[in-house]
Amino acid sequence: MKGSKPDLYIIYRLLKILKEKGPLSKTKLALYAYLNYQRAVKYLHYLQEAGLVQIDKEVKITRRGLETLEKIEEVLRDLGLGG
Repeated sequence: MKGSKPDLYIIYRLLKILKEKGPLSKTKLALYAYLNYQRAVKYLHYLQEAGLVQIDKEVKITRRGLETLEKIEEVLRDLGLGG
């Protein structure tokens, strides 16, 4: 995601979906997250570089991804935005 800042809410949605539904194909994950495929893939590569997901045949959330998701959810709760 060179040159642009990633949207934290999209990162949250992708990680939350992976936590709730388990490993998914890139296509299914994009559909669940309401993202077009190209945009989803850009985010997934960003998340993989950050160590938050692992991409093989399917996308899986890592332990670091789960820890990051918990932190994001805590911030959202503190702001009264759910999570």
